[in-house]
Amino acid sequence: MALIQTKPSLEAKNKTVKILDKKFLSDTVLLLTIENPGITFASGQHIIISFKDQIYDREYSIFSGEDEDTIQLLIKIVKDGYFTSVLNKCNIGDLLNFRGPHGNFCLDIINNEKKKHYLIATGTGIAPFVSFKKTYKNLIDFEVLHGVRKNDGATFQNLFENYKVCVSQNDGQKENVNIFYGRVTNYLKSIKVDKNGVFYLCGNFDMIYEVENYLVNVGVNPNSIFKEVYF
Repeated sequence: MALIQTKPSLEAKNKTVKILDKKFLSDTVLLLTIENPGITFASGQHIIISFKDQIYDREYSIFSGEDEDTIQLLIKIVKDGYFTSVLNKCNIGDLLNFRGPHGNFCLDIINNEKKKHYLIATGTGIAPFVSFKKTYKNLIDFEVLHGVRKNDGATFQNLFENYKVCVSQNDGQKENVNIFYGRVTNYLKSIKVDKNGVFYLCGNFDMIYEVENYLVNVGVNPNSIFKEVYF
């Protein structure tokens, strides 16, 4: 399925960038700020970063808006994960290898401006939607559904006007009327979905598979479902 991006990417080249800032939004979620090495990107695209003299690399969606001077990445620190363990130990001023931008997970504002947008994410899959919001500050009709494991994963509720966090693990936490306790798919089943809307799914494969199957079964056109899988 072809996606329509809002502006063309520059040719991907290997570059070296400096880490400008590190900020932990929770125990396992890192907001990393790096230099923009002179690229132009479309909101929703991703880049690839790696370490000098290492064969490992990782793809990360860009968290920043298109007009920002730096590039921010939202990174889940995986316990015992080689790449993020090394990244976690990096300091401000350290250098990373940079390739990109890549991808076409972008808003088609021209053709879908009047349609309701559902932006559905799990975990750090919220990153491209934050970029959407920063770039298109006046999105007309959209709803953000964000699946997290615990309440402390709901970091972005003040950024979006129409944001529903779906917490899959209550763990005895105090009930909150602004939180849906359950999976994203369960929340979708509890509301009336606009079948003529457009749906952007970003996050783990299980969520994307479940949500896409549900939407198609209730009559949503598969061509109106756009996906970005996080591994």
